[in-house]
Amino acid sequence: MMNKTARDEIMALVRSGTAAQVVDSGAEMVSFDADEKLREDDRKTLIADFRRYAAQEAATSERVAGANDVPQAITRYLRQLELPLQVLAAGEIISGGVDWGLADELEILNRPIRPDGDTVVTGCYAGLAEAGAIVTVSSAHFANELQFLAATHIVVVPVERIFADYEGLWSVVSREFAAGMPRSMNWIVGPSRTADLGVPSKLGAHGPARVHLLVVGG
Repeated sequence: MMNKTARDEIMALVRSGTAAQVVDSGAEMVSFDADEKLREDDRKTLIADFRRYAAQEAATSERVAGANDVPQAITRYLRQLELPLQVLAAGEIISGGVDWGLADELEILNRPIRPDGDTVVTGCYAGLAEAGAIVTVSSAHFANELQFLAATHIVVVPVERIFADYEGLWSVVSREFAAGMPRSMNWIVGPSRTADLGVPSKLGAHGPARVHLLVVGG
């Protein structure tokens, strides 16, 4: 049996190690916060990584200069795929300062989503460069079913909301939601697909068959 002295010594080492980890984590958090303001070269690399990793997960992307380029980019994308020039848009997108009149042929539908057939346009809370992922959070202006029931999901991603890694993103999440987390937070990497072993993956099996990212700004 371990005597009390030996046990105390071991517990002291454990506590010392844990304390050191807490200090180290705090230091990392500061560095991630400081890294949010990136130099222009770093920002370009971050955006390139985000788009590259997204492409590896079967998502497509386009970079546009500003919010008012979004309607024309959507029209262009739908035409390329020979899809109807009709979209459902999340409330935050409709009220987000985009001049939808710049694309006269694009129709914004005002009805509930029909599973597996509609094109949906949403924003996102953040983009994650190291995974090519987008992060969405539920709100009064963002219904979760839009992103999961659509056949085609078009996501507007502001460049200033693209983060290099999970740690940097979580440091911002913990600060921005200090008063309480949203009801749901979803991490989306490319289109929906099957994951059966030994069988080729099928896109669109349980949700959108296409995910298209419009990287806006910068």
